[in-house]
Amino acid sequence: MKHILLTSTLLAGSFVSAQAAAVVLDDWALSQGAATLTNANTDSPTVGDGTADNADATGVYANFGAAVTLANVGDKLTFSGTVDLVGITANNGGGFRFAIFNGPHDAATSYFVFAGTTSGPSRLYERTTAGTFVSNSGIASFQSSAANAGSVDSGVYTFAISLERTAGGVQVDTLMNQGATEYATISYEDTTPLTTFSGVGFLGTGNLNADQMAFSGVTVDFSPVPEPSSTSLLGLGGLALILRRRR
Repeated sequence: MKHILLTSTLLAGSFVSAQAAAVVLDDWALSQGAATLTNANTDSPTVGDGTADNADATGVYANFGAAVTLANVGDKLTFSGTVDLVGITANNGGGFRFAIFNGPHDAATSYFVFAGTTSGPSRLYERTTAGTFVSNSGIASFQSSAANAGSVDSGVYTFAISLERTAGGVQVDTLMNQGATEYATISYEDTTPLTTFSGVGFLGTGNLNADQMAFSGVTVDFSPVPEPSSTSLLGLGGLALILRRRR
């Protein structure tokens, strides 16, 4: 098993920082397909052995040791890393999907990105009923799409999903870049949001024809907004008492 560090936001003055906590992320496992999976107990799993189409139509996921909830305005959860896609040939509508979800991987709610497909621009989906975490089956439409389009090819890509609790819901920001080329830059505020999450995962779809998907530095960072400290609250109470006595 590996540990992903959940970092806190540091605020000065009357707020105290919640201590950074190491959250156990279970070993990576295949959600579909029969590809070779190595480095499953690290933050850099490798899917596929590099032979022709070994990682085609293959998914992989990992659960958190404990679910994380965006409970307060300002709470933020970010899922990011890089992937080296190897042996992509004749991409006929295939794409790369990455997701953050809650529940069993095959009966989950989720936000996921369908990136780099030849069938249109990259899209952000929200799964609100239980299903496979990266499946758009049964979802009437996507929530938002990227202005940039283009199919992915072999190469190294950076990806991220950032979720921040707002007064109106959850702000969702995503990206998938290869150098300066953007494939999935999406910004969307969900006013009826998902707020609890328990895992992350990926899918290289059929027709992507991947020989291997080599991930590196996959991380999840949680930045909760600290609650006011009891000492600060006592100080504010004392100040109010002094001001009242001066009247």
